[in-house]
Amino acid sequence: GIARDITERKWAEEALKESEEKFRALFDYASDSILLMKLGDGGAPVIVDVNAATCEMHGYSKEELIGQPISMLDDPETTEQVLERARRVLAGESLTFEGRHVRKDGTVFPVEVSTCMFNIGKDKYIIGIDRDITERKKADEVLKEAQRLVAEKSAYLDSILQSSTDMAIAATNLDYVIMYYNPMAEKVFGYKADEVLGKTVIEMHTKEKVDHSRFEKAVEIVKKEGFYKYFVKKELKDGTQTFESIVSGIRDKNGELVGFVLMSRDITEQLRVQAESMRTSHLTSIGELAAGVAHEINNPINGIINYARLISRKRKEGDREFEIAERITKEGNRIADIVSSLLSFARGDIKEKKSTNLYGVVSD
Repeated sequence: GIARDITERKWAEEALKESEEKFRALFDYASDSILLMKLGDGGAPVIVDVNAATCEMHGYSKEELIGQPISMLDDPETTEQVLERARRVLAGESLTFEGRHVRKDGTVFPVEVSTCMFNIGKDKYIIGIDRDITERKKADEVLKEAQRLVAEKSAYLDSILQSSTDMAIAATNLDYVIMYYNPMAEKVFGYKADEVLGKTVIEMHTKEKVDHSRFEKAVEIVKKEGFYKYFVKKELKDGTQTFESIVSGIRDKNGELVGFVLMSRDITEQLRVQAESMRTSHLTSIGELAAGVAHEINNPINGIINYARLISRKRKEGDREFEIAERITKEGNRIADIVSSLLSFARGDIKEKKSTNLYGVVSD
């Protein structure tokens, strides 16, 4: 029995020694700072052991740290928080929090601390694992600044889109769920934003009894060519409105398609101006032609009239030649009037409207 007890005790001692060696290896070679502390006078934790990472992080040697209060490493502004956290840990809590430590050279840096209490025999110890989070904080600041800039630019872009007074804009994701809908879209399409946001294009087409195949065709063209343009006419009480609509793809920074945007604007007035411009151009061409024709006709017709008048003066009234000459003069004058009208049209002269006897014209 005695030999067995001695053997078991040796096994236990060897197991304890092996466990201590493993702990010491983990303690010494951990990349994070590890501090072992006990409560000192006044309830403040006192450092009893540190690993190499602690020394490197704070710029002190191991001998300089052991026996010193933890407040030596803490930012003076956090002293009260340190005492409060120590009380909570000794009461059984495990804490993880962010704090600020001070290096030997006086520089302050942010740390993330994980701490808990454990017993060795009758003594209570606090273990603190500290991680320098300077780079994480810098990354967080960069991220926050990037998010701020994105939010700022998004708000700026949104204000531009929202204030668009002639362009209806609606955007969807790849599932055709409507994600954006500006005020002009409300006027053009007749639905409020809260009636369409979150709904799919298919749902809205079904509601409007619109053939969805046109949208599917547009999507296929957009995927291949980048955009799709079409025109829509709306019949109103006071006429017809024509809208030019363009569907194009929304792509991320890698060029991947992430959604679609529809932009639609009323081009009724633009088409009217274009039609008026074409009409004016046609009239100008006709006027130039009329001026040329009038010039070519005017000279010979004046000669004919003059010869007819000459014959009339040499014949007596009632003679057949006299009647023919008078008829030539009359018809020549009528042609001259037509030529004069053509010239007036070519010059754009405004003539006074007057009544005329069509019977005489038809009879002639």
